[in-house]
Amino acid sequence: MKLMILAVLITSSTCLYVNNTVNMATAVIQHFRSVCVYLLHGYDTSITFIHHPRSSSPGSEHNDPSAAAKPGSIPGNLSLSACQAPSAILPESLLSSHISFPLAEFSSLGRGRSHTELRKEVGLARTVRLSGAKWLLFLDRDSVLEHFFADADIPFDCELLVAQPGDSRHVMLSEVYRVSSSLPLQTHRLGNWTPVGAFSWPTQTFYGRRNTLQGLVLKTGTIEHLLTVITKEENKKPMEVGGYYGDIWSALKNQMDFKADYYTPKDDSFGVKLDNGSWNGVVGMVVGGGVHVSNAAFMYNAPRMRAVDYLDPMSVDRMVIYVRKADSTDLVWMSFLAPFSLDVWVTLSASLFLLSAASLLLDRASPHRRRQEEEGLLLEFPRALFSVLKPFCWQGSTDDRVEVSWRVIQLTANLTALVIVVSYSASVLSRIMTSKGKLPFNSFEEFLELGTYTLAVGRHGGHFTHFQISGDPVLRAVYDRHMAPYVSSFPEGDLEALNMACARHNFAAVDLKNILPYYSDKLICSLEEVPKAYVEFKESMIIKKRSPYLGIFRHTVHNMHRSGILDAISKRNTKKLTPITGLEFKSVSLTQVTPVLVLLTTAAVAAMLLLTLENIIFRINLRFNKYNRKD
Repeated sequence: MKLMILAVLITSSTCLYVNNTVNMATAVIQHFRSVCVYLLHGYDTSITFIHHPRSSSPGSEHNDPSAAAKPGSIPGNLSLSACQAPSAILPESLLSSHISFPLAEFSSLGRGRSHTELRKEVGLARTVRLSGAKWLLFLDRDSVLEHFFADADIPFDCELLVAQPGDSRHVMLSEVYRVSSSLPLQTHRLGNWTPVGAFSWPTQTFYGRRNTLQGLVLKTGTIEHLLTVITKEENKKPMEVGGYYGDIWSALKNQMDFKADYYTPKDDSFGVKLDNGSWNGVVGMVVGGGVHVSNAAFMYNAPRMRAVDYLDPMSVDRMVIYVRKADSTDLVWMSFLAPFSLDVWVTLSASLFLLSAASLLLDRASPHRRRQEEEGLLLEFPRALFSVLKPFCWQGSTDDRVEVSWRVIQLTANLTALVIVVSYSASVLSRIMTSKGKLPFNSFEEFLELGTYTLAVGRHGGHFTHFQISGDPVLRAVYDRHMAPYVSSFPEGDLEALNMACARHNFAAVDLKNILPYYSDKLICSLEEVPKAYVEFKESMIIKKRSPYLGIFRHTVHNMHRSGILDAISKRNTKKLTPITGLEFKSVSLTQVTPVLVLLTTAAVAAMLLLTLENIIFRINLRFNKYNRKD
C-alpha cells in the first residue's frame, strides 16, 4: 500500500479558502480511497480538524476527542492523527507501513516567509525521500511552481499534486515531478475543481502520463552470458548488447526514451551474498550504487529480492545436470544383428533358400540338362545356394546360362542383395554414430541413490544459491551431501564447473539448459545433459532497491507482454539459440565396432583354416594317387 499524504500550505486564513482546502482534500481522499488521515502541521495553525476517537497521537493538542466540528473539518468516517513538527518529515516506518493511503496535513504559518523556509516547513528539502508516498500541496495563487521547487528533487515516481486557487473560486490541480534531479521540473495539468462541481480526473493512468525518461542516461550493469551477449566494445567497455535480454533492453530503451552506459563486473559474475554480508558481481554493483540497473537475466531468489528489486518476470528457464559423455558404449556381441529384426532375418534366410531351390529346380527342368550333366555343370544344392549368395558379397556369376528363367532368378537375387546390403550398411552406420552411452542417473532422486557423484557449480552464481536455500527436500539433500562438503574446491564461474565435470572422476555440473553450444569452444570434453534432472525457475532484470524508475519499467514490461513484443523477441532468439545438429564430428570407438571386427576376423581365420585343410587333403590325395599308379 502507498501512503496518501496531504500537505496544506496556507498563506490566508479566510473561511472560504479553508473550506476549499478541506473540500478539495476530501475529493482527493475519495479518489485515492484513503481510510486514514495524518495531520502534520506547525505550532501556529488556523485550521482545526475533527479527530476520530479511535486514533490518537501523543503530544498533540488536536487529539481531544471532544473537539467540536468546525467549518474546516473533514467529514466522513476517517481516522485522523495529528502530529506537530516544524519540519514535517514522515519517518521511514510510516512511509513503509501497510496503512491504506494515510493523509497528512501541513499548515504554514504566517506570511513573509521565503520559499526555502516554506519548503523546509513542509519537508521538501533535498534530503527528504518523497517516493513511496502521495502528496497534496496547497499553494497560494502567486506562487510559481518552478521557483517554489527550484532546489527540490521530486522523484519520478512521486505523485505530488499541487492545488492553487484560480479565478471564480475554482482550484487548479497539477502534478509535478522530475525525471532526474539534473533535469527540469515537469508539470502536468490535471484539471480544475470548483465547490459546486465534481472534479473530473484524467483518464490516463499514472504511467500513461509519465511514459518517457527524456533521454536519461542510466548506468547499466551487464555480463556476457547465454541470454545477454555483448556485440560491440570500445576499449573493453561494452557499447551494444544483444541476445534475448539485450533485445528486450533495446525495446525498453526505445519505448521509454533512455540511454544506457554499460559497465561489467570485475569478477565477471552475476553476484552472490558473501560471508561478510556484502555482494559481489553485478548485484554488488547495483547494491553499491555503481550502476542503477542491470539488463542481464537474474534468477529469482530470496537474498537477491531483499537486496534489489526485480522487473516483471521475462523468461522461464531450466538448470540441468551435465555429466561427461561416455567414450564408448557397452560391448554387445550380437550388435551386428541389431539393424534388422528377427522377422527380417528369418524372411531373408527363407528367401535365399527359396531362390536356391528355384535355381535347382529350373536347372533340373532345363532342356539343356543332358549337355550340362555331361559337362559337369549340373547344379547341386550347395552350388545353387552359393550362386544366390554371390550378389550379397558383390561378386558376379561365372555361370554361362542362356535360359531366361535362370536370368530372372539372378536378377531377383541381385536386386534383393542391393536393397538388403545398402539398408544394412546404413542402419549399422547410423546405430554406431547415434548411439548414446548409458547415463549414470536420470533424476535428482537417482543421483542421491547412487551417492557417488559430486555436483559442481559456480559459487558466484544464482545456481549455487538456489540449492543452498532450497526448501525442496531432495534439492536440500543434494546440497548437504554432495555440494556443501566440497564448496571450497568449487570454482567461481559456471564454465570452470563444467570443465571440472570433465576433468574429475564422478563429478557432475549444474548449468542452464542449452548452454553447451555457447561454451562449445571452451569445454575440454564432451558433456551430455541429464534431461530429467532439472529445476525450473523464473528470470528477470534487476534494479536498485526503491528506484524511482521501478514502476515505469514494470509498467512497460507488462505492456510488452500484453502486446506480444516479448513473445516475438523470444521466438527470434530461440532460433539463434537452437544448436545446429548434424555438423558435429563424431568418432567411433573401438568397442562399438568390436563385434563386427570379431566376426570378420573369425571368418578370415576360418577361411584360412579351411584353405589349409583343403591343401593338406589335396596333397594327401595327390600322393595317394601317385602311389596307386606305381603299384
